[in-house]
Amino acid sequence: MKILIAPFIPRIAPEPWASACENIADVIRSRHTVGICTHMEGRFHHVSLYHSPAPAKQHFARNDHRSFEGWLKKAGGASLSFLRQDEEALQKAVESFHPDLIVTDVRVAAIPVARRNGIPVIAIVHSTLYHRAEVPAFCLKDINSFLSSCGEGQILRLRDLYPCCDYRIGFGTVQTDPFPISADITRIGMMTLSQLSIRNDATVSVCFTEPSVSIRKLTKVIEGAFLGAPYEVYIHYPGCIGHTQRNLHFIKEPKESLLRRSSICIHDGSPFITNICHCYGVPQVVVPSDSCISRFHAFSIRREGSGVVIDADQFNVSTIYEAYRTCIVNTSLQQHMHHISSEFLKEGDLLKLLNILSNYEQRRNS
Repeated sequence: MKILIAPFIPRIAPEPWASACENIADVIRSRHTVGICTHMEGRFHHVSLYHSPAPAKQHFARNDHRSFEGWLKKAGGASLSFLRQDEEALQKAVESFHPDLIVTDVRVAAIPVARRNGIPVIAIVHSTLYHRAEVPAFCLKDINSFLSSCGEGQILRLRDLYPCCDYRIGFGTVQTDPFPISADITRIGMMTLSQLSIRNDATVSVCFTEPSVSIRKLTKVIEGAFLGAPYEVYIHYPGCIGHTQRNLHFIKEPKESLLRRSSICIHDGSPFITNICHCYGVPQVVVPSDSCISRFHAFSIRREGSGVVIDADQFNVSTIYEAYRTCIVNTSLQQHMHHISSEFLKEGDLLKLLNILSNYEQRRNS
C-alpha cells in the first residue's frame, strides 16, 4: 500500500515529535511505500516528501493552559491561515502521491482532505484530548471556521473530529495514558520497536523541549548539580549548540539510543520522551511546563510512582540533585520501573501498527 503520513511537528522544539514520526515511518516502510507531508523535509529519508507550511507559534494570542486545544492553538496548529495553507499542501500531496491510506497525528486539515478524496484515515490520538478540561471558544474558533469552509460540521472538542476515522491509535498503557472505552482506541504501548537495551548507571539524560525556566537558569542548575560528577550527562534544550564541558555533553537533539540506556532522565513531560523512558524502565525527574500535555505527564508520573516531579519554582541545584539520588538509590522505584516497562511491552511495540495495516489491507482486498 501507499501510505501518506501527516504529522503535526511544532516549530518550537520539534525534535521529539519528529523522532516519533521517524519511528513510525521506518516501521511502515519496511512493508509499504511511504510519503510524508511535513515542513521538516531534511529530517526524513527513503520516503517521498511533500512540503507543508510550518506552524508559527502564537506569541500574542490568548493562552489556555488547561486543554490540548489550547496547546495546539499556542503552537500555531489551530490558526485559520495555517489550516488553509496546510489544506492546500495536503491536497497537493494527495494528488501527487495517490495514497491508499493517511496516518495523521493532530493535523486538523488532514481529516477533511482525506474525506474529500475518499481516503481512509488512521488517527493517532493523545490521552490529553479526552480530559474533562473546559475548552474556551477562542481555542476552536479558527478550527470551526476552517471546517465550515470544508463543508464539515462544527466541533466542541478536538476529539470530535476522530469518530469518522477508520482507526484511532493511542500510545501507552491504561495506567499512564487512559482513554474512555467509548472512544474505541486501539492501544500500542511503545512509540518505538522493542530492543534489548543495556542500562548504564554512568549516564544521565537531560531533555527539555518546552522549558518552564530560562535556558540560563536551566544550564546553571544542571552545571551546579552535575559538572565534574563521575558519570556522563547529555543535555538538550531548544537552540542547544553542541559542545562538551568536562562530563557535560550538550547535544543538538535528544537521541533515543541515549534515553533508553540512561540511569535517569530529567525532562519536561514530552510525550515521546516520557513514553521511551517508561518503555525501558528509566526513572524520570519531570519539571513540567505550563502546557496541559506536560502537566498531564507530570501528574501521571507522580500518580504511577515512576519518578519525581519538581515544580518550576522549586527548580534548583539541591532539588535536582536530591531527585537524582532518589531515583538512583531507591530500589523499590527501580523494581517498579521494571514492572512498568513490562506493562508497556505487553501492549506491543510499533510492529502492532504493521498488524493493523495488514488487517486493513486484507479487509480492503476481500
